Amino acid sequence: MKTGLPSSFSLDDSLASTSIHEHMKKMSNVGVNPSSTSPTHKESDEPRWSKRPKVVKNFGSDFITYNIENDPVTFKDAMASSEAKQWKEAVKSEMDCRVFNGTWELVDLPSGCTTIRCKWIFKKKLKPDGSVDKFKAKLVAKGFKQKEGIDYFDTYSSVARLTTIRVLIVLTSVYNLLIHQMHVKTAFLYGELEQIYMDQPEGFVVHDNKRKVYKLVKSLYGLKQAPKQWHAKFDQTILAFCFTDIGGVDIVLGIKLIRSIDGIAISQSHYVEKINENFGYQNSRVAKMPYDSSVALF
Repeated sequence: MKTGLPSSFSLDDSLASTSIHEHMKKMSNVGVNPSSTSPTHKESDEPRWSKRPKVVKNFGSDFITYNIENDPVTFKDAMASSEAKQWKEAVKSEMDCRVFNGTWELVDLPSGCTTIRCKWIFKKKLKPDGSVDKFKAKLVAKGFKQKEGIDYFDTYSSVARLTTIRVLIVLTSVYNLLIHQMHVKTAFLYGELEQIYMDQPEGFVVHDNKRKVYKLVKSLYGLKQAPKQWHAKFDQTILAFCFTDIGGVDIVLGIKLIRSIDGIAISQSHYVEKINENFGYQNSRVAKMPYDSSVALF
């Protein structure tokens, strides 16, 4: 006689049904579910769904990448700030560069043509110790409003990949070489440009010619074709530009280089410190966190 009991129990056919019930009762008392041990028990093919309510994960505002700089966003903000004097000098320097390089001509807008707008970008250049080195203002065109096939045809940007920069840092460390940064002043201004018209920039509108516009002769930051034009001009007259030797490399693209006898280490601790300072956590206590060993950091 076959039963649904485990093989550890052997029953004779002479046992009465009451004996079976006694064994079943003993099994339930010790926490064994008789139905789970039955070979005839069939599990359901339907998936089991959790009945617990799902809670949407919320990482808070800290999950969003934070802009650590407190630079003015608009021209009015810069002129109304406590550092208005420095920003005025930066804006004037930028306009002087445009005029010196012959970036545009003040003309009447031809019939049937449209203009693109421009805006000011303000940025503080910092020294390695975090203090302000200089105030920079850039006049950029709103190239995102340009339409392919109408305002431009070809674009190209000759930008080094971060992987390439890391390889160069490794080679520098292996062969014990020096690293220096070079800067091309107003690089995009050297590229020749096709026919494009732009509104006069805020703060520098010619009072007697408010209705006139600038016909761009040289490339401007923000234009779709500006990188391509700059690269073409760069190939022709690379040695004719005014290169500035910034000196030994300390920070490259937001990455700090720390050189020692053992090699070169890269970090962004200054970025973390700046965020802590802006949120008022610079004097907070350090707390240790458990590390997930399954995550590969390198």
